Amino acid sequence: MRFLSNTTCYPMDEINKRALDKVRQGLIGTDHPVRDEAEILEMIEARVSELLRTNPDLLMSYMYRLDVLEYKIKAALDQKSELSVSERLARLIWERQKQRIKTKLQYSRKNTNFWYDDTLD
Repeated sequence: MRFLSNTTCYPMDEINKRALDKVRQGLIGTDHPVRDEAEILEMIEARVSELLRTNPDLLMSYMYRLDVLEYKIKAALDQKSELSVSERLARLIWERQKQRIKTKLQYSRKNTNFWYDDTLD
């Protein structure tokens, strides 16, 4: 019995598509066609900017549900850089959503007995 690492790779396009679907459901709520990742970030940033002005508690609740690490949120709020706070938070949201999708895809294999290679027995 040999243990295997779960190294299934998925194309970035699939990750981005699934992550965009999740972000649309929870944050931006639009069916506007998106051409690329930069446009996705712009849409997230616009919504984050609006929530920062009108309902920051709702934004923080959303980030909590996404399980964005608190220290990253604090750094984004405190950091001095060329990017605005809403741009930094949008990037955190987008990266976390992609990370969640990758993990879900990685561990949702149909064969649940993936811890070992039984062909080597």
